[in-house]
Amino acid sequence: MKRRVINLIVVTAAITLSQRPAQGQIPLPVGQYSITGQGSFTTCVNPNTLKQEACGTAGELIVPEITVRTGVNILDQQGNFCVSAVDVTTPNIPPLYPILMPPIVTADSHVAGKVLDYDPSTGSGDSTFTTYRGGTCTGATFNSAGATVVSSGDSHFVVTANRGRYDAIVTQITTPANSIAGFSYSVTGLSQQ
Repeated sequence: MKRRVINLIVVTAAITLSQRPAQGQIPLPVGQYSITGQGSFTTCVNPNTLKQEACGTAGELIVPEITVRTGVNILDQQGNFCVSAVDVTTPNIPPLYPILMPPIVTADSHVAGKVLDYDPSTGSGDSTFTTYRGGTCTGATFNSAGATVVSSGDSHFVVTANRGRYDAIVTQITTPANSIAGFSYSVTGLSQQ
């Protein structure tokens, strides 16, 4: 009996040590994070309908927008993530157009993605993502039933504070209409555990 207890202690210690990151390594974030995002986009729209259209279309209206986001991101050990968020976008229609547009609130914004690469020695990596209007997150898995694709792209991120925080910037983004002319967007995630 004494030998079994000692074996159990040794096995438990070995498992615990194998789950710890190597000295100087920063593990990939796992769990639930509160997020805030903010940035600006330059969007191409049809001046008559204000619907997004491909940049470079004759007669397009270029609209600068500011977007802020708050929500929850859940990340799993395989590098999958799913964000449930609320976005507020404020278009800034150029003064030559007598159009007043109030802020656009999107209460059912979701972002599903996957970490493409991660270097634990620097705590930095890259991910790919797709943003949706509608759908649901179940943990780090996205259910796309009833969802519409809003955009997709890539981001670069850095993990700090022993996985307690990450900061990310969008490095590439496109919409189904190819309507993004320019962007600058960043996100910060703080562990809720």
